[in-house]
Amino acid sequence: AATTVHAGPLVADAAQPTWGGIAVWRGDANWKHVTVRGARGVDVGVCPLPGGVTFHGGTARLVDVLIADSPASYAIHVRAARLEGKRLTVDNVRDDGINVDHGDVALERSLLTRVGGDAVDLGDGRADLHGTRIEDVGDKGLSAGLRSSADLVGVTILDAGIAIAARDGSVIHVGTGRIEGARHFALAAYSRKPGRKPGRIDVRATRFDPDAKHLAAGEGVIHIDGTAVVPDATPLDALDRARQSTAGPTTL
Repeated sequence: AATTVHAGPLVADAAQPTWGGIAVWRGDANWKHVTVRGARGVDVGVCPLPGGVTFHGGTARLVDVLIADSPASYAIHVRAARLEGKRLTVDNVRDDGINVDHGDVALERSLLTRVGGDAVDLGDGRADLHGTRIEDVGDKGLSAGLRSSADLVGVTILDAGIAIAARDGSVIHVGTGRIEGARHFALAAYSRKPGRKPGRIDVRATRFDPDAKHLAAGEGVIHIDGTAVVPDATPLDALDRARQSTAGPTTL
């Protein structure tokens, strides 16, 4: 059913540690000035919900919303749905911030911070990020797989394992951004699954650290202001092992 919150603030907090969270199933959601804390998802039964907040079908419009302190696999799970976030904040989550399966997400002037896994993870999905800030990320700032696509304009990604990763036929366009503090690679494009096309990243007018590293492996393609990044012939599993041994849990 559809859920609408016109005025706030409205706070949904965990009264006990087993609180599963919120799921909107095959309906639209319009939230304004809403805070959700401590939603852990439901990991048992025939239809588990790994997201603390799940949108399945329909369109979710979140304005001035905070999703925080999430121990779930995904703070927000978008399943065959569309998420539109304006000044959306996702803060302090154990694993992924926003996970998109066969759907799309559009963020404007939003913030994802203190994320243990991927800030935004696309699987056969699309992302349009404008004026959004992603920081303090354990794994990837934006991860795109399974033929996903993304456009980033004016996006800042700070202190991630890999800032932006495109794999298995995914294509990402980045413009007028800032990417700094990546522990392993600022950009990574590759093919992880046999028979899949490589990922591609095209970047323009974006600021990097002077010593930023990029990875174009498995026929992946990266262009920065029209110049191609030299491909890396090292096998991905060898790169994984090197990262695991030096600076945390990031994997390709």
